[in-house]
Amino acid sequence: MRTVTPLAELRKKTHEAERPRRRWRRWAWALLLLILIGGVVWAVRPDPHFARVQALQKELANAKDLAPEVRKAKFQELREQLKHLNDDQKWELAAPMREKQKAEMDRYFALAPAEKVKYLDNLIDKSEKMRKDWEKKSPGQGKAGGGFTGGGGPPSFSAGSKQARSAEDIEKNRKARLDRTSPEERAHADQFRKEMNDRRKQRGLPVR
Repeated sequence: MRTVTPLAELRKKTHEAERPRRRWRRWAWALLLLILIGGVVWAVRPDPHFARVQALQKELANAKDLAPEVRKAKFQELREQLKHLNDDQKWELAAPMREKQKAEMDRYFALAPAEKVKYLDNLIDKSEKMRKDWEKKSPGQGKAGGGFTGGGGPPSFSAGSKQARSAEDIEKNRKARLDRTSPEERAHADQFRKEMNDRRKQRGLPVR
């Protein structure tokens, strides 16, 4: 018969006493791991508002094929969804538009002087038509809000706002966008703006 020494008996009792604590520590580590995993999943989860804006952009890419009431509803939803996005998300969404604008600016600055004048006149004519159409539809409401500057740039995400933005807000937003661009892009934008305003002056129109 095996004899149990007092020391072995003490170790056995100590081991049995520590079991609940070891079990508790394992559960605590498991819970902490679950919390960490949950935090990572939450941090990298797709933003539902961002995803919805992307979907709406695709749907509105062919807005002319949509019924007027459907098109109006989708633009309204787009404006509402954009309110939930931060500046970095809006900047990311505008990436394709910026690439298109950059290509257009490169094309403009490669034109001969006479062709540049035709290009600017075409944009100015479109801009003035939009202004007159807006004044007919909304008399007394001021200038058409929404980001068409007559400068060949893409419309801003605030397009269609019922409240016309102040000149200060427009300039503030323009500078914020330019701060994210390269020196070459900023130089092109400033030069294009100057040439556009010079042409508007030549035609007796107010500068923008």
